[in-house]
Amino acid sequence: MIHPRFGRIDFRRDDLDEGMLRQIVEQGCYYLELTPEGQKEFYGVEIQERIEEVTDQKRVKKKKEVS
Repeated sequence: MIHPRFGRIDFRRDDLDEGMLRQIVEQGCYYLELTPEGQKEFYGVEIQERIEEVTDQKRVKKKKEVS
């Protein structure tokens, strides 16, 4: 990838600067997606997988019990 600020970046390399990668991700580079492993490495938090929302939920009416 060629980045306007950092120039040519080969993501296959293991010795990339963490600060540079963090800046690229935080600037919103749409070519990259931060994985849960990356979030844990950069921010020290684990993000659980996204849960898809169900839009067609049927509402079930609760019946009142008469005593």
